[in-house]
Amino acid sequence: KYSESGTISRVEMCNFMCHTYLQIDLGPKINFVIGHNGSGKSAIMTALTVALGAKASSTNRGKNLSALIREGANAALITVHITNKGPDAYRHEIYGDTIIIERKILKDGSGQYKIKNSSGKTISLKREELTTICDHMSIQVDNPLIVLSQDNAREFLNSSSPKDKYKLFMRGTQLTALHDDYDEIGEKLTTTDTIIDRKRRAIPDLRKKADETKLRYDEALERDKLEDQLEVLSNELAWVQVIMKEKEVALSQKNRDAAERQVIQAKEKLVAVKSKVDHFNEELEEAKRQSDEYQASISLNVEGKRQENRLKVEAEIRRQDVQSDINKINSLVKSTKTRVAQLENTIQVETAKQEASSQAINDERLEKLNTLQRTKEQKEQASRQYKNELGDIEVKLSELTAERNSFANKFDQKERQRKSVRDKMDSLRQQKSNTLRAFGRFMPEVLHDINEERGWTRKPVGPFGRFVTLKNPEYTETMELVLGKVLNSFVVETYDDRRRLTRILERRNMSDTIVLVSRYDLFDYSRGEPDPKYLTMLRALEFKDEWVKRQLIVARDIEKCLLIKERIDAQHIMEGGGPENVKQCYTSRAQKITGHQGLKVDSLNRYNGPPRFKQDIEPEIRQVVFIF
Repeated sequence: KYSESGTISRVEMCNFMCHTYLQIDLGPKINFVIGHNGSGKSAIMTALTVALGAKASSTNRGKNLSALIREGANAALITVHITNKGPDAYRHEIYGDTIIIERKILKDGSGQYKIKNSSGKTISLKREELTTICDHMSIQVDNPLIVLSQDNAREFLNSSSPKDKYKLFMRGTQLTALHDDYDEIGEKLTTTDTIIDRKRRAIPDLRKKADETKLRYDEALERDKLEDQLEVLSNELAWVQVIMKEKEVALSQKNRDAAERQVIQAKEKLVAVKSKVDHFNEELEEAKRQSDEYQASISLNVEGKRQENRLKVEAEIRRQDVQSDINKINSLVKSTKTRVAQLENTIQVETAKQEASSQAINDERLEKLNTLQRTKEQKEQASRQYKNELGDIEVKLSELTAERNSFANKFDQKERQRKSVRDKMDSLRQQKSNTLRAFGRFMPEVLHDINEERGWTRKPVGPFGRFVTLKNPEYTETMELVLGKVLNSFVVETYDDRRRLTRILERRNMSDTIVLVSRYDLFDYSRGEPDPKYLTMLRALEFKDEWVKRQLIVARDIEKCLLIKERIDAQHIMEGGGPENVKQCYTSRAQKITGHQGLKVDSLNRYNGPPRFKQDIEPEIRQVVFIF
């Protein structure tokens, strides 16, 4: 009986790697995918892991997702159907019996997830939902015990140590993740304890602040209550004042009405009094007139004479007074005219002096102003000149700084080149004295220690490069780059021998040397070779040890790598995926051409290490000396 939830029922690929379109239906138990080399078997596994959230780097098929798009296409689409039945189904009421995962990859490396139900309706676009589904169904694409690529398997079987195997076990059983989670939890607990301790030490101060704050809060509440009472009393006071003013207004209105009545009465009395006074005045005037007539008739003659004399005396006195005033006025007018003339003369003299003095001062001020204006113009011209000169100086300074930086960079570059050349010269001189030093500075000492050691199951064989001779020297740099550190490697038959050899290498400061563990098996590799008309890396090499040959075949597939001198010819051969049993092709200029996922050309980095395929290194030393 098998689980009805979490199995892959279908994988669809469109423009993915070497497939234009491929749909493969899988059974609920074990499935075998078979086919020729390069037919796209690994692409199915890669598509499955990428669709379920794996990164491109973990597939060993490309540096980024865009490298997985088929040559000539702008996007790739992967669709994975996951069964969702039984009691362990994930949100069956939403997704139904099948969960459909779609991942679209664009040329710029971006992409999008679509998670659909069994009817094809999109439920979510979030990566988090996919992670939740995989966690629920225990699908671990980064677990090597669940998804193990052929490259990782080959590397693991050929070069892994017990430590590496233990790490694989820890990863496969999720103990590594659990350990990492425990470490993270421990760090968080430590951080939390530190924070709690710091907070605990701060509690007394916080309580004191809380008490002070509570006291201020109570005071604020009491103040708010008092303010509310004050507002109520203020409102009441306002209304009391209004009532008092209304009473005062009413009283004033009453008094005004009483006063108006009194005024009316007084006016009436005044009219009556005025009437009586007018009548009395009329009677008084009449009596006065009769009295005046009587007095006039008695003293008319005597009084008239006296009045005439008195008037003459008064007229004479007034004439004398007027004459005296006229004389005083004439004298005053004369003295005033004299004074006016003197003042006018003085004014003219002072005006002339003032005009002369003002002209001199104005001339002096004008001259000083002109001088200051000329000085200002000279200063402004000098300032502009200084600014221009300063700008030129800054430009020149920038140019000199850039030139200095350029010289400094060139000097550093030359210094690095000089150091590299010196190191290379030292290495070549050491290699001239002993060719084994091309495989490591202390390789002769390592081989001596190996020969001195007893108890080997089979004596280690290496470094591989000393058992290999290149028959086609035009491919020297290409072979150096492709084989790389493998030429410096050793092979042993047991892990006990590997531990012994590792101790020797560490003692001689060559711990980075690769030690392979492999059974002594001289297997037949001829069925994996291409047509004899092609020159392969295997055919370009001459071996002194057959076991070394098998190790290079396993490690670098040298029987499937063609050597073609020109790139154009190599591209022509690799079109359409290349010949049978051909994995890739290399040119004499260190160019790599592949054709299984569309024609692709890559240039390898230049090799700067010691020459391991050359027996006579004297020309190399002369070249280095010439450069130095």
